[in-house]
Amino acid sequence: MSAFNTWVAKARAIPIEDEIARRGIKLQGTVERYGPCPKCAGDDRFGVSTRKQLWHCRQCGIGGDVIELVKHLDDVDFIAACTTLTGEPPPKANGKDRSKQHREVVAGEFPYQDANGNTVFVVERRELQNADGTFVTKDGKRKKTIKQKRPDPDRPGKWLWNVDGVPVLPYRLPQVSEAVAADRPILIVEGEGKADLLWSWNVAATCCAGGAGRWKQEHSECLRGADVVLVPDNDDAGWKHIHEVGASLVGIANRIRVLVLPHVRAKDDVVDWARNGGTREQLDELLGKASEWKQPDATASEQSDEKRAKATAREEELLGALEKAKGLEYHRQKKAVAEELGVPPSAIESEVRARREDAKVAPLYGHWVTEPWPETVEGDSLLRDIIRRFKRHVVMTDDYALTIALFMMMFWVHDEVATHSPILNINSAEPESGKSTTLGLCSFLMPRCIASVEASEAALYRAIRRWQPSFCFDEFDNILADDDKVALRSVINSGHTRGQGVLRCIGDDKTPELFPTFAPKVIGMVGRKLPPTTLSRCIFIELRRRRKDEHAEKFNHVDDSGLADLRRRLRRWAIENEDALRDAKPTMPDALQNRRADNWSLLIAISDLCSGPRIGARKQGQQPSGSKVRPITGP
Repeated sequence: MSAFNTWVAKARAIPIEDEIARRGIKLQGTVERYGPCPKCAGDDRFGVSTRKQLWHCRQCGIGGDVIELVKHLDDVDFIAACTTLTGEPPPKANGKDRSKQHREVVAGEFPYQDANGNTVFVVERRELQNADGTFVTKDGKRKKTIKQKRPDPDRPGKWLWNVDGVPVLPYRLPQVSEAVAADRPILIVEGEGKADLLWSWNVAATCCAGGAGRWKQEHSECLRGADVVLVPDNDDAGWKHIHEVGASLVGIANRIRVLVLPHVRAKDDVVDWARNGGTREQLDELLGKASEWKQPDATASEQSDEKRAKATAREEELLGALEKAKGLEYHRQKKAVAEELGVPPSAIESEVRARREDAKVAPLYGHWVTEPWPETVEGDSLLRDIIRRFKRHVVMTDDYALTIALFMMMFWVHDEVATHSPILNINSAEPESGKSTTLGLCSFLMPRCIASVEASEAALYRAIRRWQPSFCFDEFDNILADDDKVALRSVINSGHTRGQGVLRCIGDDKTPELFPTFAPKVIGMVGRKLPPTTLSRCIFIELRRRRKDEHAEKFNHVDDSGLADLRRRLRRWAIENEDALRDAKPTMPDALQNRRADNWSLLIAISDLCSGPRIGARKQGQQPSGSKVRPITGP
């Protein structure tokens, strides 16, 4: 057992009744003990079983072992709870001091209220704090994550970590409405903390949840008749955001102006300006000089786009003609094309060769050909629409649907970004649980997907070389369990890591050749009869049979316009976010180590990139490898 596991076992060995007594918590009973919850104070809702060494609070809706008890009572993470129980810092692992790892702390909560003052949802800002109390920074600012929650209608005082079905509202709507009625100017900034700073100066301000690029027409409708002042952050995203907001307010606001803060560095905002000495008096002076907002002149941009489009069309024309040329004519044209495009002839040679190879490989299905969505795609909106599509046809928890949706998004950036390729395992304990329906939906949402119930090892690695597809295998129950499937098992297992493959001898002369095996995979099976090496590469989704009182629309296993639109949005989203994900280094939960961290890393990065229900991804990632994902309702 590793030093870390020994340390955790020592923490878990602390009798739960000893920890209860150490904290002075008074309970009735001897073996099965009960009383008020020390956290929520609910009468007789808190129970402890000294025989099972478990606790549970019916009002809080959570429970577990002694480590979970400390986490609950102290609002700390797993590492901190074990430290409290053992009285020792975590041991080093692989040369890395775990005590130096950071943890998320809540830095602020920002309630969004309707016109009547009722809290509709809350934006929570979390920052990463090191063990020494300092904070992780990026570009001179504290690194943060943003989460959103809404009141649980069935459990007063509790939260659901999503914003499904909530109305679109600007921040501080009741106060903003009063300010509009009083003809006070309304400053629109990018973030709740900036709005709160301005309100502390008695300056009316608002924003939208999610930051730049999230402003919607519904936000503008709440500012009808207002005197609006746009305050951009000092970066390209900030200016783009205020121009989008300004365009949305045309014909709604009485007046739209722009206030540009002076003497700010790149990426600075009103909070930075105030920190550097900016005052309310100076702001009033700037407000008096604020210029009228004007729609940016699109002429230069349109001319640039037109020039770029013409260049692309010319390039396509030249390369298309060269692709068809042969012999000496090909070589003469190749030299001329290289000179016109300003690239080496070898680059032209490689491009034409790739085009000719692609022309030989026709797509297996019509839906493999996917044109990108014509407009920018918001990740959180796409994520929610994928979740809705799966839950429309299959009864599953929100957490399972979230995990599947994250996989669908990951598959579209897989070839460009992924280092590791976990297997999405759609599992059920019994037949007729929606497994085949889920796999059918996956097959239409994955890029260049081959759906099958079996494949030989040769067919698998040759298909990867020919089409670079994704795979969706149903009826996988016993495929890898037999000893005669060792070769197929090696192909599937080696496909977990980029750059790996299988070596095979090809042709009459038996020339050794390495076949790549890195490809997205979804498998469906009843039970878990898989080799341990394959199990560790899987993330499981556990489905159950639908009850009679539960409704799910029948899926006919044919492509439709809704699936086609999701594929187009997925492709556009992938094109726009590949670079961001390629450089992403997500903060991983402490419980994720080694291969489990490899499995979840890109999924959590995608989740962090989207502003919606990402808390679920982190919580799911903390589940043991090979276990089903636990439904959650809070952090």
